[in-house]
Amino acid sequence: MLLQEAIRDYFSDFKIFLATIVLLIVSLILSFVPNSFFSSGQIFLEKGTFSLVGNFFYLEIILFLIYVVFFSITVMFVILVQKHGILGKVPTQTEIDNYKFVAFRIIIWNIILAMVLFLINFFTPVSFYKLFSLISFLILFLTLYMSQSLVLDEHPILFSLRESFLFIRFNFLRTLEIVATMLVLFFILVLVEFAIDSFVPIGNYLTIIVTTVFLLPIFELMKTRLYAKKVSLLHHYMKLGRR
Repeated sequence: MLLQEAIRDYFSDFKIFLATIVLLIVSLILSFVPNSFFSSGQIFLEKGTFSLVGNFFYLEIILFLIYVVFFSITVMFVILVQKHGILGKVPTQTEIDNYKFVAFRIIIWNIILAMVLFLINFFTPVSFYKLFSLISFLILFLTLYMSQSLVLDEHPILFSLRESFLFIRFNFLRTLEIVATMLVLFFILVLVEFAIDSFVPIGNYLTIIVTTVFLLPIFELMKTRLYAKKVSLLHHYMKLGRR
């Protein structure tokens, strides 16, 4: 099962945990930005108070870009740790040198994705919130394997977008399995948050910790485990059971 394999990968290398801790620190710093708040393990900007002018706007943009950079590097790092764990070898200097280009592409992609989702949300009337949620879900679903394609295949952004579409098309049921698993885990986390908040108002901080340190890497590890079957060398080592 993909979830079991992802959990095993997560606990097999302490570097994954350390990488998510850095992202968590950035997330906690972001919580002090005006108009931002935590809920259900996510960071939000209050739409009603967000302004396109003023000093706070520039501060929000700068911190947003910093967060996207750290998020992208964390995701890339998790995928690479898993990749080299499957291969059972350390990366060569040539591979390490090439990762800076991979990092640049994944950062650019996540900025584009975040800006598209933000603009859709910002210009969507409150009465059409369900439509925004549906559009956002479809965009995120269709680009689910972008990070894996950018990191493992090392393709350009447009080609990786095509690869993500095609991979979902030929692995639709397994992809639904990953999404359903994460939705269930996230739903459980939300219930825990509500239960904790009924006693002490700290549930939102506990869920952002669990989401960043555990659910995010597990999600990426599950996707990578499935996507690695497309990469012939990784698939060969996975069949051999090398870790």
